[in-house]
Amino acid sequence: YASRIRSAVGENGDGPSKEEASEIRRLFDEAGESYVRVAWMSSLNESRSADAMWMAAELFDEGGNHDRTIQLLRAFVRDRGDAEIVPRVLLRLGRALQAKGRYEEAIEAYQRNVSGFPRSPFANAAFIPLAECFMALGTDRDVEAEQALKRITQDSDIFTPAAPEYRDAMFLLGELYSRRGEYEKAIPVLDDALQNYPDDR
Repeated sequence: YASRIRSAVGENGDGPSKEEASEIRRLFDEAGESYVRVAWMSSLNESRSADAMWMAAELFDEGGNHDRTIQLLRAFVRDRGDAEIVPRVLLRLGRALQAKGRYEEAIEAYQRNVSGFPRSPFANAAFIPLAECFMALGTDRDVEAEQALKRITQDSDIFTPAAPEYRDAMFLLGELYSRRGEYEKAIPVLDDALQNYPDDR
């Protein structure tokens, strides 16, 4: 498949034509569906099945078929909710939904991850995108966004100021307070961020 995709791109250096791009998407979809079949045929071997499913999702994403990615990840969570890889799948599902602007559905995936797998690094990685989804839905959801961010900056036994999630949470909290006009809260948060991360762009 890789060689067929490379040959479909062409060698003119200008990127694929419309017809070539269509062929590339078709090849990615074909490869993805092949991995889906491998995943379900390997259902008795959880590790192999999960790896095949993950590769299928990667291929659908790379080919631009995000709806198929979402469908596949949802089916995996529904049918194999006790698999070890589920926290990772839920994080990927949330990000795919968030990228499509389907914020309520993304929130559902992130919250399921956080509540169901609180010790998983993939669940803890969901707090920042969860807050971003709340913020994208408008000021009515600002309190929920603030709560998600404070799970990192105040209530976490995992995140320290050295963690990139902690840094991102500080900047997002400052932005959140600023857009609400709560400048007396925003100033110390942003000042701490500047002190802690002076070299951050």
